[in-house]
Amino acid sequence: MRIAVLGGGTVGTMAAVQVTWAFPAAELVHVVDSRIPIIGVGESSTPAVPRWLEQVGGPGLPELRARCGSTVKRAG
Repeated sequence: MRIAVLGGGTVGTMAAVQVTWAFPAAELVHVVDSRIPIIGVGESSTPAVPRWLEQVGGPGLPELRARCGSTVKRAG
């Protein structure tokens, strides 16, 4: 089975990770256009994202924050 994921932004990358985890025998074709910039400003997530990352074997939240230099924002 071949599965294509289009886009290299946050959602495209997360989709590629999910496909790889859910269908380990499938061939992933991740199509990214390097001419289209990835804009990460203003992106946010929900409390489910750290749990999902742990489920698919990704880094834990502390490691991810250190790698990305991210900040935690909370609604007031």
